Amino acid sequence: MSAQLLSAQGVRIYNGTNQDWQTTNVELWSGTYKNAGIPNGLNNKATSIKVYQGFQVTFSAAGDGKGYSKTYIARSGNLNKNLPAELNNQISYIKVVPHKATNKKGVGRKPNSNNGNQNGATLAGLVSANWYYDWGRFASSTSTVEYVPMAWGSGAANDHATISNISNVSHLLPFNEPDNSHEANLYPYQARDQYEKLLMTGLRLGSPATTESAHSWRNDFVDMVHGEEYRMDFVAVHWYDWGGNPKTSKGADANQIFNRFKAYVQKIHNDYGLPIWITEFNANPWRYTYVQKAFMEKAIAWLEHPNQDYVERYAWFECFDKGEGRKCDLTDSNGNITDLGNTYKDETSGLAITENSWYDPTLLSLLDPTPNNRVTEATELSEIIESEEVILKLIPNPVTDFLTIKGIGDGDLVEVINIKGQSVLKKTGSPINVSSLSSGIYFAKVNGRKLKFIK
Repeated sequence: MSAQLLSAQGVRIYNGTNQDWQTTNVELWSGTYKNAGIPNGLNNKATSIKVYQGFQVTFSAAGDGKGYSKTYIARSGNLNKNLPAELNNQISYIKVVPHKATNKKGVGRKPNSNNGNQNGATLAGLVSANWYYDWGRFASSTSTVEYVPMAWGSGAANDHATISNISNVSHLLPFNEPDNSHEANLYPYQARDQYEKLLMTGLRLGSPATTESAHSWRNDFVDMVHGEEYRMDFVAVHWYDWGGNPKTSKGADANQIFNRFKAYVQKIHNDYGLPIWITEFNANPWRYTYVQKAFMEKAIAWLEHPNQDYVERYAWFECFDKGEGRKCDLTDSNGNITDLGNTYKDETSGLAITENSWYDPTLLSLLDPTPNNRVTEATELSEIIESEEVILKLIPNPVTDFLTIKGIGDGDLVEVINIKGQSVLKKTGSPINVSSLSSGIYFAKVNGRKLKFIK
């Protein structure tokens, strides 16, 4: 056990439901707890939890963190929760870290001569950003700027212990453009195997940050992660409008560039239904600075709008191109802020996570994407889905024999789909006899919706 116990800090776990103080319980401060190292004999015995304000905790059913896992965040106020069936009396790994209420706007910066050898924390301060990353895993957070480490490739994933021990970090970016032979260069199955190691850090974990044309690679990876029931808390992407012929349109209309950007981000959300981090983007290194500025203003105004709250974070990418006036840098080679940098600085940024508390989706929402809404436990795992037309409710959930779906008619067709997306049962009306199904996670598809239930 690499942690200490304090009063009213971090997280408290109970072996009774509804945070019953009469049952065995213990408070855990920041650190990692595994197997028998979970105090008070609560290994595989936790049933409910209290996460104290300002903390984030990841639970896993496997002692090394690689099993079924879920992350809880208490941003404002304490979070009380009964554990889902997959973790109830099965927790063997706990990672507790402080959670910083970070804004969306961030920067990526690897010091070099083109930027005056400034690091990401310095740049973030100049442009009023709240977080940074540097494509590596050896920097640190400051009192005002959060550091997000990256496992750039396979070597970094093998060094997951170093990442686990970085202080004051809560999120992790894996693999930089693994679909690109000039970057991390991994096949999806290789990335899946290395990704599994990163689950051992217990940090909130994103997808590999792929290029904008990596649809096939990303889908293959997502299918593998989904099949393994691995936790993937957000999707990381890059975008440079390569599909807009930038080499021959250096002065392109910023409105058209923005529309392509917006369509791309919306498609990612529609495809996966998870929060999105845009860790590299600009109007393309070939485009002139005035185009970059116009695009930046439009893009950030859209990213910061409440309708796009599924976009958790974004970071502008600097070109460091000295020719033809098409630079998209935030500072010059002396470290002084540029006009474009001042534009970025002046853009107001809201919180990355706006909810008072957040329960990361454990399984990907490929079967039930929810456009224009953040997918949290409240929408992905809820028994109730409300609309202006009807309320659908699954009773009971979990279920043993008969599943009742309130809100449907006798003639409505219900299709039951397993976690692999396979249709395993069809019936008209309710209730549905699911006693023949094996234990696991399923979706009831009815009237264009999919509701999750546990057998």
